[in-house]
Amino acid sequence: MPHRATPRRTGHLLPLAVADALWAELMANSVFPAGQAFTGFPADPQVGYVLLGARAVPTVKGVGGRWHVQEADVRRAAEELRAVRVSGVGLVRVAPFRGSLKAGQREGPALRWRQRLGQEWARARVDAAPGRLLRGSDHLPHLAGIDWRRSLMERTGAEAENTWWLPRTLVKVLDAAEHAEERWLLAARTCQRCGSVADQPEQWRVQAGSSWQTICPGCRTTTLRPYNGELEGHVYSVLSKKRASLEVSGWRCAVCQEAPAFAVDHCHEHGYVRAPFSELTGPDGNRVRSLV
Repeated sequence: MPHRATPRRTGHLLPLAVADALWAELMANSVFPAGQAFTGFPADPQVGYVLLGARAVPTVKGVGGRWHVQEADVRRAAEELRAVRVSGVGLVRVAPFRGSLKAGQREGPALRWRQRLGQEWARARVDAAPGRLLRGSDHLPHLAGIDWRRSLMERTGAEAENTWWLPRTLVKVLDAAEHAEERWLLAARTCQRCGSVADQPEQWRVQAGSSWQTICPGCRTTTLRPYNGELEGHVYSVLSKKRASLEVSGWRCAVCQEAPAFAVDHCHEHGYVRAPFSELTGPDGNRVRSLV
């Protein structure tokens, strides 16, 4: 039967199981084998993102409370990961790792891939026969959407304990994924109005439609004014030179009428301003930007 690629649909939201299938299809025959990026541990859509390679893909709660992701985000992440060039054939030792998660320690959604592999290595020593890897274990089916088990190498020393190794290129990708996650978490802690930073990502998060925004308590008590066409007839290029005229943080989004406005939409053909809209809602009502 001939292969049929999943059609590209701009702005289409995918349930997580469908996104898993698309991710596997897009990464087929890649040097980075796909894992259960959206439905397999440690992914948790409720925190607002899922890591795919070095990209944090925002999650959206749809009708019926089911989580979704934008198809375009999945495709973009796959393109970026497939474009990574293999840098040599060297291996990097990844386990045992001194900073491994301890038994009973809260794991959470953060990647911390070295600690997780150290924990898997310790589990393998207890559960597996000597010289046998837990390659079939489903406890950690992926790291940042990549099935690390298919790239894992084990070395056995005459006197030393067995060690686990991964290709250097994969290690670089996983390190980049951690950095992307750190940037996303910092943005999730930062108030989108005043720029103050919370102690925890979930501390100031408020729901805005199907997505989330970060608004500190002080800014949350500020009443947003509805947009009533105050910028109609103005040319964007002129207003952009007058920063005060483009201050939109006090307005509600002209589309959803709930979230605080983040930017001013304008016609790229004629240059006239249309209306202010939120960071998570575009002029057509679709999510157009993420927190990072």
